Amino acid sequence: MNNSKSNSSHKRENSLVSGTTSNRRFDDSFLDRVLEDRFSRGFLAGAVSYFPQLIWLIIAMLIGFTELIYSDFASILVYGRFAQDIYEYVFAEFIVVFWHGFLGVIFAFLLPVIKSKNLYFKGWFYGNAIWFASYVVTTLFQVPELGDINLKTSISNMIGASIQGLFLGFAFIYLEKKKVG
Repeated sequence: MNNSKSNSSHKRENSLVSGTTSNRRFDDSFLDRVLEDRFSRGFLAGAVSYFPQLIWLIIAMLIGFTELIYSDFASILVYGRFAQDIYEYVFAEFIVVFWHGFLGVIFAFLLPVIKSKNLYFKGWFYGNAIWFASYVVTTLFQVPELGDINLKTSISNMIGASIQGLFLGFAFIYLEKKKVG
């Protein structure tokens, strides 16, 4: 009994060290585990869906269509002020990616209730609901740095939320196909 327990423990240690599990590459088994787990799929879809939104927001900022992007919101909520150097900015972006991952988890657990039909529309709707809720929360809590947001910034952030929501739907469709296939 102890010998078989010792052998299985030894095999597990070897597979962890070598990066293989049951003669499969570590990358494949990791991806399989992510695809099998609703929480992980949600986090991955949510986190990845932020990057197209970020691209839009950076472009909007460069052309003068927005004054605030989501990392500014994160900076103000975490530091009590705008990021003052690249390290604070990068950390704020990390927080936003993590937050979108968390929101993706919520969306993943809503899917059995709201069903997966029309996932692009549902992702778009969810993204815009989050956008609206974030504006409402900062208004209700009277965050001074976020109290006077102009129309262009609001529209730009809503466009970003729409992009993020559509990509959230796309990411879920993609991950479901990978899980099945």
